[in-house]
Amino acid sequence: MFNQIIKIIWNQRTSNAWIWAEMLLVSICLWYIVDDLYLRAKLYLSPMGYDISDVYVVDLHLLTNENEQYRPQSEYGTTLGEDLLTVVSRMRTYPGVEVVGISESSLSYSYSRNYSNMQRINLETEDTLNCGRLRRFNGTPDYIRVFRYATEEGNTDALADNLSFNQQIITSDAAATLFPEGNATGKFLSYANDSLAIYVGGVMSPIRFGDFDTYTPTFIRSLSENAIATELNELYFGRIDVTLRANPSTGKDFATNFLKEMREQLRYHNIYLLNIRSYDDIRTRYIRTDINEAKMYLAGVFFLLINIFLGVVGTFFFRTQHRLGEMGLRIALGSTTRNLRSILIGEGLVILLFAFVPAACIALNLGLKEIVDVEVMPFTIGRFILCQGITFILMTLMISTGIWFPSRKVVNLQPAESLRYE
Repeated sequence: MFNQIIKIIWNQRTSNAWIWAEMLLVSICLWYIVDDLYLRAKLYLSPMGYDISDVYVVDLHLLTNENEQYRPQSEYGTTLGEDLLTVVSRMRTYPGVEVVGISESSLSYSYSRNYSNMQRINLETEDTLNCGRLRRFNGTPDYIRVFRYATEEGNTDALADNLSFNQQIITSDAAATLFPEGNATGKFLSYANDSLAIYVGGVMSPIRFGDFDTYTPTFIRSLSENAIATELNELYFGRIDVTLRANPSTGKDFATNFLKEMREQLRYHNIYLLNIRSYDDIRTRYIRTDINEAKMYLAGVFFLLINIFLGVVGTFFFRTQHRLGEMGLRIALGSTTRNLRSILIGEGLVILLFAFVPAACIALNLGLKEIVDVEVMPFTIGRFILCQGITFILMTLMISTGIWFPSRKVVNLQPAESLRYE
């Protein structure tokens, strides 16, 4: 049958050449769309590297000197940092609170981001390896427990216990760059232009800032309670974030009850409780713009796919419709309906195959030249084969659909009626 199909295609080579050219162009365009959709879906579904379920941000503010209840900090006999630690200790006593963490401008789903240039130190050879800018988080060990940052084996406490003044935590993607030989824990890093050596206390899973963001090499630096007590002042108070993790059994009314019952207890010296926000709500607001942009993008892609579908289906629909006489004569001469339908669909798939091979070669070159997106993931042979496979299946379905419906009319022709086309 294959030889027969090749002869039919060759005998109609003039019209089939245009169809071949169309299949070549459509295959390349459709592959590019499939590849982009695959990357976007993979990015959105990739692990965030932390857990925000049952996490809340506690908004603490300071009275200004315009408020009649304001008193200069010196009158209280405590530092502002000590007052903050007192307020946090009271939070920990509230029923349902599992852990409370303190951090400095270190929240995901936030536009507040700090970076530092890091380099690797080899104390034996005195060689350095720069990693460039890393996202910097500053937090207490309980901050790690609140968001459940974890090693790639899923151990959170191991990270929290090893975060200290001279030990910090780095993500695995940063560790892979700085320590390509592996086993980064216990080795040394330093800030660029700083000779102070810092141990790598642990390696955690890579993290993303938001659902539509790629992984960013990050490290967590210790924010000790002693440093908070002695160094925090009114100027930097606004950069401090207090977060807590509640027990899942507390339910959806936790924030409302906490705000109602703890407002007075958390009013301490010049510090007062303004609000408590669910991290799920913070996430929803943060990604709202990205979601709208994604919807517009998908609407455009859907429209384009519909046009491609109609174009391919229409081409083979009219091609089959135009050959009713030829197919009717074959039936009159004894061809079976199954054999005839196989020939019709086989012709379309062979033309597709002849066009798909050069289209795949062109697509491969586009990928190797990084015309496609390589930020989410590198262009690999696995990615190429997967997206090419999806593209081929979609093209096959389109062609089969365009041939199937008009062929139903052909295969149901009576021999006497089919001769009228001749």
